[in-house]
Amino acid sequence: MSDCGICLETLKKPVSIPCGHVHCEECLRSHIVNGKDAFISTCPTCQQTFHTAIPDLAAMPEKYQGFIQSSIRQVFIDIPSISRLTKEINSLKFQVNTPSKENEVLIARNERSLVKFEELSSNYNKLRGEHGFLMSKLTPHMF
Repeated sequence: MSDCGICLETLKKPVSIPCGHVHCEECLRSHIVNGKDAFISTCPTCQQTFHTAIPDLAAMPEKYQGFIQSSIRQVFIDIPSISRLTKEINSLKFQVNTPSKENEVLIARNERSLVKFEELSSNYNKLRGEHGFLMSKLTPHMF
């Protein structure tokens, strides 16, 4: 809702028309001026027609004046500041890129397990070699 459907840029002085679509005031005025009829225009987004002329309220009976509204109304949109969003993005990037304490503990435990595995594997290979050596000495005496 923060982009104009005509210029496709961020809304500048946003205005709403009866169908509910919002455009830049200048873009909508240009669209109306370039239209075929000075009193009726169409929405650039959905093509719904709307009146561009407002009757002179002084010439209208007072009891009807409360029902007359402009077809084009100014809109106030609360667009979050870019700096706040930038800070939030940086904070989220930091959280994603920084391993949590739990991950650090798991990584350290894994590294200790790898060292222990290498020690046990080395000891196993030594013992297997000794076992083979002892079995070779024992085998001739068995027969």
